Amino acid sequence: MAATITNDAIFNKVTNKLRDKYEQDVYFNQELENLTIFYGRKLLALTSNENVHEIIENTISNVIRSQFFQGYYVMSNILEDEEVEFTDNVWTLPKGIVRNQIRTMLDNLFNDTEYNWIDNDVANSFALVMLNELEKGFEVVEGIKYEVALFGAYKAFLEDSHYSVAPSEKVNDFKLGDPFDLNYINHQVYMEAKHYAEQHEFWDLFLTGKQNQDNSWCGTVHLSTFPTEEDKKFYILSLNLSNVIRDEEKMILAETISKRLPSEITDVLQIRLYHTTELDFLGLTDKEE
Repeated sequence: MAATITNDAIFNKVTNKLRDKYEQDVYFNQELENLTIFYGRKLLALTSNENVHEIIENTISNVIRSQFFQGYYVMSNILEDEEVEFTDNVWTLPKGIVRNQIRTMLDNLFNDTEYNWIDNDVANSFALVMLNELEKGFEVVEGIKYEVALFGAYKAFLEDSHYSVAPSEKVNDFKLGDPFDLNYINHQVYMEAKHYAEQHEFWDLFLTGKQNQDNSWCGTVHLSTFPTEEDKKFYILSLNLSNVIRDEEKMILAETISKRLPSEITDVLQIRLYHTTELDFLGLTDKEE
């Protein structure tokens, strides 16, 4: 991989493609809006200062767009680089798995170079402002730069003509997601199926991002089905979420996960949210005779 990425033809191609999306693609603009809200909340939560809030609210949208462009552009260069080889199975991986592996691929590609692939003038300037205005502001912005650029790279990979995800095996029994994929709940948390029984499904949640390179555990989700005397069913959705997640974000996660269920379940659903600090796995041992 080249030490730097400066391909004018690809730059112009990406610029025109994303400009068309900004002007015509409602879903694309909604994705960017969701990114802006998600990361804007993280910065706003760091301070109650109205002047700093105004700076964040007036700038964060441009920061998100610039970093999305940066990641999309870098991945577009990689996809056209003949020196970078992809195995055939990569092009048919489920989207959640692709998203999780993009980070490792980019980190490995640029690990031994001086090129900082996430650098962008707009975001860099904003990071310096936050350094002066907020404790931990610079650190949070650096995380935003990295994660949004990763998302842009991920979208460029999905939109490459070589990518064609294989149809997932039909699993009617799972109600919360695809058990053969990593199901992203927001831009930092994904859900992975762990156990299933006739009336239960059990998922683990993992935290990704700049500060969580090892995809650290951050919660469990347990959906239970119970019969009633009227030969009907009701459901309990239990969420045990780590305290590394802010309370406000826990509530949003609970709502987002519950919305993955069909209305015939949510109409008779009870949600229980538990808070925890850590998880210990205790193995089963045989009793001594």
